[in-house]
Amino acid sequence: VVRGLVSRVSTTEERSGSIISVFQAKGGVGATLLAANLAGALLEGGKRVVLVDLDLQLGDALVFLDMTARYTLTEVLENMQRLDRELLFASLAQHSSGLYVLSQGDRLEEADRVTPQELSTLLRFLARHFDYVVCDGLRGFDERSIAALDASHRVLLTLAQNVPAIKNAQRCLDMFNRFGYGEDKVKLVVNRHLKSAKIDLQAMTDTLGFGISGVIGNDYPTVIEAINRGLLLRDAAPRSKVTDDVRRIALSLSGAAPKQSGGLLRSLFTKSGENNEPHRAPQAS
Repeated sequence: VVRGLVSRVSTTEERSGSIISVFQAKGGVGATLLAANLAGALLEGGKRVVLVDLDLQLGDALVFLDMTARYTLTEVLENMQRLDRELLFASLAQHSSGLYVLSQGDRLEEADRVTPQELSTLLRFLARHFDYVVCDGLRGFDERSIAALDASHRVLLTLAQNVPAIKNAQRCLDMFNRFGYGEDKVKLVVNRHLKSAKIDLQAMTDTLGFGISGVIGNDYPTVIEAINRGLLLRDAAPRSKVTDDVRRIALSLSGAAPKQSGGLLRSLFTKSGENNEPHRAPQAS
């Protein structure tokens, strides 16, 4: 199977930072919105955070933040052996919020040169210099995506309240189970949540057999205004509910990263209010 094509990251390897991958169950569910704004929210407290766009062909993390690349992901890979912390930071684009961003930019012709092993090495390298490495642009189960998922401490599977997204989420959960990822690693996040939707959170939980850990409200005007201005939600609309939703997820992620050896860990997300209370899958009696 394709899973066997990628070597696992060593379980004994120490990392100083946490690697978080945002994985979309279906196109258009707002994975980049979550990844960029989650990375921005994790900056609080003076943390160093880098957003890595792993869609090496048509990634749009830079577009969301109205930025241009300084050096491409392939250029950083080529020079990784000579990069110390100072040179690394100087090589990365930095948003006005303080968030660092690494992307392939417009150098699409170089994308095929990145191997899964190199990508794993890059993420581990970044984790030695940043408190959080947030990965966006994971669109499927090719070898590079699996390498990034394996290297991640958390995988936020993002979906919406519609049948195609839920069906794809089930397929993704089946694959994650085959990879050996447990509920300590995989978390479900529902974006554009509407309490009035016909498919509510409990129905999604019952269908997927997997607890929903966080929700982000549906606030298109606020979100599109932030995107059009190249701002994070925390700066464009600091008091909005959708900003609070993202901040709540970031706070839940700010604990110590689990060791990759697994084990039963405390649930990542905590209950945080009636409107956004996570739904857990029913327990067998």
